[in-house]
Amino acid sequence: SSSSQERPSALDAKKRNRPEEQVEQPEVDNKKRKIETVGGEHKVFVGGLSYDATEDDVRNFFADCGDIVSLQLETRSDGRPQGYGHVTFATKEAMENAVKKSGQDLLGRWVKVNEVKKSQAPSGCDTVFVGGLPFEIDEAALREVLHECGEIVE
Repeated sequence: SSSSQERPSALDAKKRNRPEEQVEQPEVDNKKRKIETVGGEHKVFVGGLSYDATEDDVRNFFADCGDIVSLQLETRSDGRPQGYGHVTFATKEAMENAVKKSGQDLLGRWVKVNEVKKSQAPSGCDTVFVGGLPFEIDEAALREVLHECGEIVE
């Protein structure tokens, strides 16, 4: 499905390279850190997408990798695309095939494809960084949203 909306042609470099989320963690030996696939899913992050890329374009790009279970292209609150998304595959092999496509061209852009991994925080880690918030959000609103996660100390 294509859109008739005008879309910006490029992301600001700083925004394009900004991590989705960051977790502040104490120094640990990375060899001991356990990494696992998120929820048993075979999910990849797809970045560097053209603002003109549709779900069909992304599905066609990964068509030779294997069966796609779900595909989500991220958008801003006003509906404009953010230039990245997530694709979940039916099998680990399909996901691995997708990761091999990192650096290939899709609609004139080299896309980045990485396996989504969930890291288990080291013992005692209780701090998270929450980024990408609207400028108008205040502490009370953030606490209201996060209260169900547990007690917020600071």
